Amino acid sequence: MAINNRGDMLASGGGGWILWPGNGSAPITHTNPQYGATRPIDLDEDGTVLMAVRRISNGKVLGQNPSGDFNSWVWDTHSGQVTPLTPRGSVDLINQQGLLAGRNAESGFRPALWQGTTLLTNLPDAPGGTPWTVQVLGDDNTIAGASGPDRKYRWSCR
Repeated sequence: MAINNRGDMLASGGGGWILWPGNGSAPITHTNPQYGATRPIDLDEDGTVLMAVRRISNGKVLGQNPSGDFNSWVWDTHSGQVTPLTPRGSVDLINQQGLLAGRNAESGFRPALWQGTTLLTNLPDAPGGTPWTVQVLGDDNTIAGASGPDRKYRWSCR
């Protein structure tokens, strides 16, 4: 919940959010089934609502619905367009070229790469077939990950 100096009040619940303008006009409700549940974080003085996000790079913002449905999305701050990942996934990293790294929900949550919001590939298993997670995605497309505290791996996308 947040309130600004104009008296606008923001609250969330039921998978969406509501903004009560301080001037007494009708409340603004927001639910968007395309993107699932959303989570507002704060409210600016001009009424702009800040949503929960994960990363930003080159004007592209990564977000994920907090409902646990593994429905990540990319918001292009230049065009204003919000696009969900195809297929569903949990994306945590983005680089300057728009390469995304995370887990593909449609393939048993294997580590995967997306270009923009389109799946490029599921990443190979770590040596020995052990599960691993992507921890770093460099602007040169280098990927670093780990499988346990003492097993670090590096891949390069060419």
